[in-house]
Amino acid sequence: MWAKDNREQVDIKELNNEIAKTVGKINKLRADIDSIINGIEN
Repeated sequence: MWAKDNREQVDIKELNNEIAKTVGKINKLRADIDSIINGIEN
C-alpha cells in the first residue's frame, strides 16, 4: 500500500515568472540606491 502524496503542486513556469519579476524589482531598487548614493557623494 502506498502513502498518498500530499505535496503541493507547483507550476514551475509561474514560479520562474515570479522570480524574474522579483529580480527585476531588486535590480531597479539597486540602481535607484546607486543613483541616490552618487548624488550624495557628488
